[in-house]
Amino acid sequence: VFGIVGLAPGRSISPRLHEGAYRALGLADHRFISISLEHERDLQRLLETPSDRHGRRFDGLTVVSPFKEQALVVADDIDEAARTCGAANLLIRTKRGWRAETTDAWGVLAPLRRRGIDLHGRRVIVVGCGGAGRAAAAGLRDAGALVKLANRHPARARFAADLLGLPWVGLDDLDVSTCNLIVNATPLGRDGEPPAFDAGRLARGAIVVDFVYADQPTPLTQQARAAGHEVIDGREVVVVEVARQFERMTGHVLSESLACELAGWSTESSSQPALT
Repeated sequence: VFGIVGLAPGRSISPRLHEGAYRALGLADHRFISISLEHERDLQRLLETPSDRHGRRFDGLTVVSPFKEQALVVADDIDEAARTCGAANLLIRTKRGWRAETTDAWGVLAPLRRRGIDLHGRRVIVVGCGGAGRAAAAGLRDAGALVKLANRHPARARFAADLLGLPWVGLDDLDVSTCNLIVNATPLGRDGEPPAFDAGRLARGAIVVDFVYADQPTPLTQQARAAGHEVIDGREVVVVEVARQFERMTGHVLSESLACELAGWSTESSSQPALT
């Protein structure tokens, strides 16, 4: 039994993809459950309980906002990527207890690599300093990019900058024309809100990565594509991450093409390369 936990996990597409993949791959004894938590202590209780009132014993959990930092506190083992960024979005039960990992960096790096984009020396701005933003920033930095953080709240930006050893800037002082790759790791756009920055001010040839996904392109992806920029939208990011989490949880491979099919997203209607 696997699941997703967070303050509002019902918004996630993960249950649909996992359950659909179980059926497609003949894993009839697998289940994926959405669990809403209100407090950090609720996550601790969930992990410490042998089984819930329905007799279910969880073997793995996707962790979403606002519990990614708490996932490290309750874990018995932490992988290097999660420790570096101070957050985890995946908890896996092992013989030694719960292991915390993060797939947020992979959600950005894998789509860039499949396009053959060289990150060494590339000027990158990551907007948003939560768990996803910090993981993406750390992964891009380790790949050789020159990364700067941007955030609306200075305290959050300073925390992330100190943790990762990276420069930061407030959103009011952000000049997006100085980068050639920008990552939106804020939730802005999920409900049609305007982006945190003006994609029309990006330098020619800049690439945009958006963590936010919806059935329709977000305002940021629409704006960026209209301005002629290559875009990796949130649908591709989430499919990459779910596929990786699925394999880590179950040991079985979920192809990204099957994940797109289960989500009802066409890989051909986008300007992005087909997923494999």
